Amino acid sequence: MKRYDHTTHEKVVKQHLSDLVLLCVLLRVLTVTIALLASYLPAFDSSADILLADESPSFPKRWVSTSLRWDAFHFIHIAQEGYQFDYEWAFLPGIPVVLRASGWIMNLFTGYVGRTRISSMLLGHFLISSVMSCETVRTLYLLTMEHTKSPAFSLLSGYLCLLSSSPATVHLAPYTEPWFSLLSYKGMLYCAQRRWIFASLSFSLACAFRSNGILLGGFLVWGMMVEPFIQYRRVNFRSVIVCMHLSVLLSLPFVIHQIYGYLTFCAPSTTTTSIKPVWCSRRFPLIYTYVQSTYWNVGFLRYWTIQQLPNFLIASPVLFLLSFSSITHVSRVIPHVVSPRLKSEPTTSPIVTFAVLPHAIHAFIFTCMLLFASHTQIILRLASSMPFTYWSAARLFFEHPKCAKAWVAWSVVWGAMNIVLWTVFLPPA
Repeated sequence: MKRYDHTTHEKVVKQHLSDLVLLCVLLRVLTVTIALLASYLPAFDSSADILLADESPSFPKRWVSTSLRWDAFHFIHIAQEGYQFDYEWAFLPGIPVVLRASGWIMNLFTGYVGRTRISSMLLGHFLISSVMSCETVRTLYLLTMEHTKSPAFSLLSGYLCLLSSSPATVHLAPYTEPWFSLLSYKGMLYCAQRRWIFASLSFSLACAFRSNGILLGGFLVWGMMVEPFIQYRRVNFRSVIVCMHLSVLLSLPFVIHQIYGYLTFCAPSTTTTSIKPVWCSRRFPLIYTYVQSTYWNVGFLRYWTIQQLPNFLIASPVLFLLSFSSITHVSRVIPHVVSPRLKSEPTTSPIVTFAVLPHAIHAFIFTCMLLFASHTQIILRLASSMPFTYWSAARLFFEHPKCAKAWVAWSVVWGAMNIVLWTVFLPPA
């Protein structure tokens, strides 16, 4: 990769960041345009139109209604009414809180007084998440620079980041992906800079949007305990204690959500009926695992049925990319960790390094969880939360150019299809 001297470095980085932000804005405009055109097609479900029927005509209803699909209905209901039904506890409070705040901000600007309108929340969230998406690609660029010191590779990764495998949820809908991705990237960047408290706070906020955020604690453990042990064959006791405290901080949103759920349904002083749900008497009375298992059929190999084969096929490009890249990365780097005297294999990619090893391990674990114990197609959405996805795609340009072209072609074609399918209310969600 071409490297730049110190005198031109800042100018190059600044120009790259400006280009990425501009492309991100244009991509969101393109996403909305495709969704608006697709909205003239017959939709499989008219729930969004019914829900927005009484909204003020001053709002761009057709535009706003395209973002109201699938889980967005749950997020909107929680934002308006709070958690009223047990199945809603599958969703953490991050997005409902953001939606409520977005609606309140829109009311301030429009001078509207009264109950926050759904269209206000959706439009406000779109505007705020637009800023978040631009900041996400900027953070990815800076994180890549931190690990590779290569502006060219960082720019390539940023370009690939814009080709999301789920543009509808990243650029259009009030979903967790833009927030979870940004906060994950921020935490990873802070870890690379060894700013552990800021990393833990970022990961903790990410955990308020998705329970998968708990896995991000692995970056704290790696940076504060595993990496020092590998390099110096010892671990500072103080670092262990600090790491434990920061890990607790990271998991607080999820833990508090579970405690609140237990008090709502199981505590005698708060329940309105003497009949308690069955999960209240379990050894680990977690409403989240109960709801995921009961209403979404989440569990080991539960999704492995003939009926779900199309979803596996749709997700296969991302599954293969992350599996192949993480396994080959680990297999190349680990031998040199165990035996530092081994001669390194030549590689044209600047990302196959020890510093990126925790990202490869995280991607492998995450991919296995989604493949074997979840709705596998959601990896299309969650791939955007792992910078390793785009580093792996960028790596293809150096090691497998034909595969790289195939990845870009698939990303463009599938991205357009994803927006259309989302708009007409068809899976995968």
